Amino acid sequence: MKRLVKKSKKGVRKSPDAAKVSASPNTASLNYAPPSI
Repeated sequence: MKRLVKKSKKGVRKSPDAAKVSASPNTASLNYAPPSI
């Protein structure tokens, strides 16, 4: 999961896994506050 976090910091929007990364609660909080939480 650490690798995904590093990728998210560099460019989550560009990477196709952005959707999966955004789905994660850890990365989601870094990108933006999810409505569910």
